[in-house]
Amino acid sequence: MIVDFRKSTVPPPPPSVMDSPITSVESFRFLGTTITQDLKWEPTISSLIKKAQQRMYFLRQLRKAKLPAQMLVQFYTAIIESILTSSITVWFAGATVRDKQRLQRIVRSAEEVIGRSLPSLQDLHGPCLPSPLPAHSRPNTALTEESPSIWVCPRHDASLESRMAITGMSCCCC
Repeated sequence: MIVDFRKSTVPPPPPSVMDSPITSVESFRFLGTTITQDLKWEPTISSLIKKAQQRMYFLRQLRKAKLPAQMLVQFYTAIIESILTSSITVWFAGATVRDKQRLQRIVRSAEEVIGRSLPSLQDLHGPCLPSPLPAHSRPNTALTEESPSIWVCPRHDASLESRMAITGMSCCCC
């Protein structure tokens, strides 16, 4: 990308590195993410949807094999959700509403197959907003009113919350 603030724009010489000209490309793939010149994320999202739909076949086969819902959720989280959230911090903010709906359709399909609700992509991407642990749920060990507030991520389970409260550690993802 060349940024030029001059009033008269004369075409700049082609960029080069060590006397080798650099070629311009429309898009390139980096770590599984397709980056286009105009920073549109449709190619990346289409690729993620295609991969996720292929894995949905296996989720349906597992349901036909009468696996428990908990195992189906684990399969979804490990195999399908990990694909859908691949590089999500890079492309989610720039994705169109249509692309986000296409991705959410995969999540809804998995919910129907599993029979349980699953976190939306917005929930997975959204900032991990900490909330103070209520005073009545704080253990009495080594905590006083003068102790700083303990922040707990709403995504974590109760056992992690209690371990964090006892140790005084903050949330790992906040």
